[in-house]
Amino acid sequence: MRVDSEVSPLTEEYVTALTRGIPWGRQGTPRDIANAALFLASPLADYVTGEVLSVNGGTSAGRSQLPLSTPPAARKERSR
Repeated sequence: MRVDSEVSPLTEEYVTALTRGIPWGRQGTPRDIANAALFLASPLADYVTGEVLSVNGGTSAGRSQLPLSTPPAARKERSR
């Protein structure tokens, strides 16, 4: 999920690698989450019950190629 922040433990190289692994071709945004919530709250979803809606650009479709390890900068940040 791409959000505006002045601080990020992720390097741009890692973010680029993450984005390459998302089938939709881009990182999600808060607006993507809001659109899913609006859909679920709308009459269009009146027959949807007991479901989990994954808003992830297709990464759960089984073909994503996300990096397997945490980048060194993020590991360093977490250990503080």
